[in-house]
Amino acid sequence: MRDTHKLFIVCLFLLTATFTAKAIPIGGLFPHSGGWSIGDRTLPGFELAVRDINADNTILPNHTLEPVANDTECDEGKGLLEFTEFRTRGIQAIVGAGCSVVSTPISSLATYWNIPMVSWGSTSPKLSEKSKHPYFKRVVLPDDQQALAMLDLCKHYGWSRIGILYSQEELHTLIRDKIVEEAPGYSIDVVASESFPGQTGFDVSAAMNRLKNLGIRIIMLICYSSDAVTTFKTAVSLDMASKDYAWIATDASFIRDIWTQSGVTDPDEISLIQRGISGAVGFQPNPTTGPRYPQFETDYLQYTGLSTVETYAAFAYDATWMIARVFHELLEVQGFSYSDSDFGKKVNDLLWNETFSGVTGSIAFDGATGDRSSLPYDLFNYQEGGNYVKVGVWEGTEYVPDPSNAYNWPEGSLTPPSDSPEIKEPELIASVRYTFFALAIIGVLLCIVCGIMTIVYMKHPRIRAASPLFLFVILFGCIMQYISIPINGFKKTEALCSIPFWLVHVGFFLVFGALFIKTYRVWRIFSIRKGKLKKVVITDFELLLPLAAMVSAVIVYLSVYTSIHRRTATRVVDDSDKTIARIKCIHEKDGYLAWEVVLLVVEALWLLFGLILSYQIRKVSILRFNESYYITLSIYNITFLALLLIPIGFVLKTTADVLFVMVSVGVLLATTGVVVLLFWPKFIAILRNKPDTDTTGAASRTLSSIGNNINQTLSAREYNDTPEPQADGESVNISDSSNISEDESIDTEASSIDPMTNTSRGDKNV
Repeated sequence: MRDTHKLFIVCLFLLTATFTAKAIPIGGLFPHSGGWSIGDRTLPGFELAVRDINADNTILPNHTLEPVANDTECDEGKGLLEFTEFRTRGIQAIVGAGCSVVSTPISSLATYWNIPMVSWGSTSPKLSEKSKHPYFKRVVLPDDQQALAMLDLCKHYGWSRIGILYSQEELHTLIRDKIVEEAPGYSIDVVASESFPGQTGFDVSAAMNRLKNLGIRIIMLICYSSDAVTTFKTAVSLDMASKDYAWIATDASFIRDIWTQSGVTDPDEISLIQRGISGAVGFQPNPTTGPRYPQFETDYLQYTGLSTVETYAAFAYDATWMIARVFHELLEVQGFSYSDSDFGKKVNDLLWNETFSGVTGSIAFDGATGDRSSLPYDLFNYQEGGNYVKVGVWEGTEYVPDPSNAYNWPEGSLTPPSDSPEIKEPELIASVRYTFFALAIIGVLLCIVCGIMTIVYMKHPRIRAASPLFLFVILFGCIMQYISIPINGFKKTEALCSIPFWLVHVGFFLVFGALFIKTYRVWRIFSIRKGKLKKVVITDFELLLPLAAMVSAVIVYLSVYTSIHRRTATRVVDDSDKTIARIKCIHEKDGYLAWEVVLLVVEALWLLFGLILSYQIRKVSILRFNESYYITLSIYNITFLALLLIPIGFVLKTTADVLFVMVSVGVLLATTGVVVLLFWPKFIAILRNKPDTDTTGAASRTLSSIGNNINQTLSAREYNDTPEPQADGESVNISDSSNISEDESIDTEASSIDPMTNTSRGDKNV
């Protein structure tokens, strides 16, 4: 009897041991603090999955999952420490981690120790490199897909100018790189991207101000939620949370109740965060497509006591089930032991082909990357009062708004903001521009009046001696320079960025080219050779050839320069008023300054040539031929303005309005000075019938006063009939009373200069 009892006890023990489920640990990594402190809301998904698996007799009936969850603090070092603890406890599979900054280094160790990982939240594209992370899989999409969703949203609203603000963690840098890479395919210009050190409490205001000053109104925010809190508070202080801006955030920076998750408890600070984030939109992976989601939602809310479901809790739930299903296959079906040395490797091999219809939808891993094959993204909108509202969905190819929920953009606006600030001018600046436009028109009218008077007095000796054809060329060049002022003030386009530059420089060579070339003819005719004046006939056509060659060379130079260094019309926010954007002409690449310096040097040398030429003709006593006085004053005028304004324009980085004023003042004074000095004295002399000879020596004294090695011994007697001894028998007398009268000599000289003059006297040897 006793033996029978003992046998019964042994059999009962063996039977009890047979039907007692074996506990097998499963690890979970969740960030309860740090940059993405979502662990408190996500861990319940892991715990619910373990509860449901253990309660389900169809899966692991002879085993019980024992959850072991550790806090990574979203920190690489802390994550490695917790993973090492899992290794010492013999854990063969891990659910997590959530933060990519933790999953990336852990995955390398997991590969070495044959411990598979199924992440519920790590989205770094770098983890898709299976050659480096063969033991890593995830039930979410990598962030390069989220980058495409953000670009599709911009395309939907017609935004073509965006900026990026991102923290410097590798995860966020990779998202930024993907956006920049793909943006051209969406016809979107990433105007600028600004970075800051993540999770350091770094002051982001400088980076945000740079985006603001470039007129960027659509900003993509890529960072963890803790940095997002700082950003949205700063946006309020910088007036970047207004209806003029749109903030588009990634899932890591746009979580529900972001202030609570970041540990903010002060009501005033919470209110400030809500003001900054109100109107912002952000993407989250959609967890609701599976048929089992409604039951999970009910269980989650009852289990946690919360009013809403955390998105990533559903993914943690499915990740746990994926591992449990493989455990079931190996332990219950194939009969392997959890303690087998290669158990982790077998789990990893089976996971590649595992498919599962979970609460978040159908799950399968891509064989090349280990990523989930497909998953839609929801777009959420923070509205007034901190409400977190779903307003649309991205299904992989396009963004579709939710017709039942309207967007609330910043400040409650129902209208999407523009991607650029309004282009407008303050009244003061506009009035200044219109004033210069009016002055330029007056300058053009002045040139027209001078042209008409030149035609009226065409046959007058003073006009004939000044070569009317070249006077018209000079006036045309002046008109070109005047016209450059209003064109420079128009709304910029690529063409209008270059036209004013062309008008000023081509006009310069027309004006001073015609002036100096016709002066050169005077010098040739009145030059002293072998004791007497030589009669030299130089026609207008002969002078037009070098002028045309000069202007053509300038046009070719400008063509090459503008083709190599294109100026593009770029929208830039006004320095003094951040709500105003102006169109500025900006060179596409460096090196343009050398080309402009060469052009300025050539123009300076040409003015120097004119100054030397005017010095050479200073002794010509017939005033209708001698313009040295006025040429010198014109050169002095433009040189003074150039020395004053050009250094200011190059050295001082002035605003567009100040630069416009400087250029306009320079063009007006220089051009008007030429017109007044070269034309008015002729017309006044004609109207007053002034004599045609210089009896005062004014030209000599003017040149002497300006300097530049001009002989200061000139005196009035050099311009009278009193002869002065000359070397080698040369004479300064322009006429010989014993051979020809002075009037005849003057007319003969005029015939050499002006083809309109009667040339019947040309056979006289003057």
